[in-house]
Amino acid sequence: MKQMTGDGGVSYRPLSFENYKNFYGGAPVFVTIKGMSFFLGDDLVAIAGVRYDGNFFTVFSDIKDGIIVPDITIWRATRVFMKTIDNMKCDVYATPDINMPNAARFLKRLGFRHVDGIYKRSCL
Repeated sequence: MKQMTGDGGVSYRPLSFENYKNFYGGAPVFVTIKGMSFFLGDDLVAIAGVRYDGNFFTVFSDIKDGIIVPDITIWRATRVFMKTIDNMKCDVYATPDINMPNAARFLKRLGFRHVDGIYKRSCL
């Protein structure tokens, strides 16, 4: 089990097609993906991005099993990732992970508002 501590050893890079394939074990099925890859040393441990399916821009994020992440690291990585969303100039949608009890509150703190069962962050 690997543990991220603070920002020690965590680096951020733009999400590439290859990183997506390596993380999920297959090619994306979405029209467009924009986001960030998060590395602990040389290991790809998490990704976050926005995918466009032809209708909506939807936020996604995932972390590899067995990675322990302190809250401060999540906030710092989120701050980096939110710049991607801020630069998009369009509405973005998110669905909270039902396995994460604070996910909906986290989305609200990031500027998403609950609308008809989904969370929406309006364009700036």
